[in-house]
Amino acid sequence: MKVEGNTYIKDKKYSKAINTYTEAYNFVVNDPSARAQELKLSIVSNLALAALNINEYKLALTWCDMHLEQTIDPNIKIIYRRASANKGLINWE
Repeated sequence: MKVEGNTYIKDKKYSKAINTYTEAYNFVVNDPSARAQELKLSIVSNLALAALNINEYKLALTWCDMHLEQTIDPNIKIIYRRASANKGLINWE
């Protein structure tokens, strides 16, 4: 599912990517394994990216915040995506 979502991102089919990534997220959300947790963070980051590309800034911000809540070592991409979502929302606080 994640690979399919990545293909949609490359093809700029962002709504389809969101649907696919959401399905993938729901599949791993309750799996406590380290691999599932890593995959979940990657999916959430990709969801934020897809949301940003269709100007769904509030949704992107939600995904970014979820990512940041789930890790103590955030990826620089998620920090940038969160800043981009806040910029889109004209949220300077």
